[in-house]
Amino acid sequence: METGEYFRVIPAIAIETGGSGIRSWRALMGDIMKSNTYDKINSIEIGRINRNNIYNLIYKQGIVSKQSIANTLNVSEPTVAQNLKQLIKEGLAAEVGFFPSKGGRKSVAYAIEHNARYAIGLDITVNHLSVVIVNVKSEILARQKMRLRFKDDKKYFARVNSIMEGIITDAGIDRSKILGVGIALPAHISGNLKRVTYAPILQFTDGCTDAFAEFMNYPCVFINDASAACLAENWMEEDVENVVYLSLSNSVGGAILINNEIYNGENYRSAEFGHVVIHPDGKKCYCGKRGCADAYCNAKVLSNHTEGNLERFFKEAKTSEKNRKVLDSYLTNLCRISDMLRMSFDCKVILGGYVGSYLDEYLPEIRERLAQLNSFELDGSYLRTCHFKKEASAVGAALHYIAGFLEGI
Repeated sequence: METGEYFRVIPAIAIETGGSGIRSWRALMGDIMKSNTYDKINSIEIGRINRNNIYNLIYKQGIVSKQSIANTLNVSEPTVAQNLKQLIKEGLAAEVGFFPSKGGRKSVAYAIEHNARYAIGLDITVNHLSVVIVNVKSEILARQKMRLRFKDDKKYFARVNSIMEGIITDAGIDRSKILGVGIALPAHISGNLKRVTYAPILQFTDGCTDAFAEFMNYPCVFINDASAACLAENWMEEDVENVVYLSLSNSVGGAILINNEIYNGENYRSAEFGHVVIHPDGKKCYCGKRGCADAYCNAKVLSNHTEGNLERFFKEAKTSEKNRKVLDSYLTNLCRISDMLRMSFDCKVILGGYVGSYLDEYLPEIRERLAQLNSFELDGSYLRTCHFKKEASAVGAALHYIAGFLEGI
């Protein structure tokens, strides 16, 4: 099984909350507790909270007994039994056997139904389309990447839907259980996740989800590709609340996670790390400025030396002096922007995107370089490479709907 094919839930489940972007379930529960109004909540709301807590405990622990649920959540066994019965009736949980006996009756083991619901994730770039299908447990059930040039016309949108439906059919997915389609784009997205506000790379500014929805039978939202990838990366972590994600693909972008929430910024264009100037009056960037990190750290800076093949570049960099010099220059600029991020946010930094997938063996070297740049730390252990090596943005886009489902149980 490849890295990224299975994910553990984190204590903070990310959900959409209108214009505020992605918020954590832990934060919502914290608001309830801090407001000291828990005892005033009506019985229906208390029942909903119990149901959600029971389901998410099973989700997180994998296989549990009725007794352990009651003890962990400090609720009565009859309450647990009633909720388990309802979850099983709705196809959300199941009895999966028994725990070994400790002298008395064996305890029934409960687990969630992994395939109770599904979500689709699309990652759309200028020249490619990636499609993934994930289940409630965030296991990837199907994935496909193909060359498909983006065009802002009905023929393209219909083609995307046709490809997606073909993958759904081939995977044998029950369409009635599909929660929705998350569409990751290299673009600024409006607060309601329905409109593109800035997309010079795709030339899709002012594009709306209606363009896709016209041909789809499922709800859909737009998500910035780097934010989606950051969400996917964080889904695997249980103890990381603050992190900066640096996306190193054919353009450079990023995402900021603070207290398990994506920070979108006042104008929904935070984390534009690619347009931080690292070389005043340097190379011209596609944005029109000079010296932007994007001009020095996008994947094409490397792949252009091997006819657009990034994998080949990294293979040849091990034996080609010319390519190794190109890589050395790239890493120098990468460390410059990474150090700026550490100085600015004082949290962990993740290198992701196309290039991040190939940097594992260079991590010690990168960390050593970062230590030389840093005024306050003796090493660069705050930086790591991405767990995801493929389709991070597509999976993160799908997780938008899985997260909402988990919160809404």
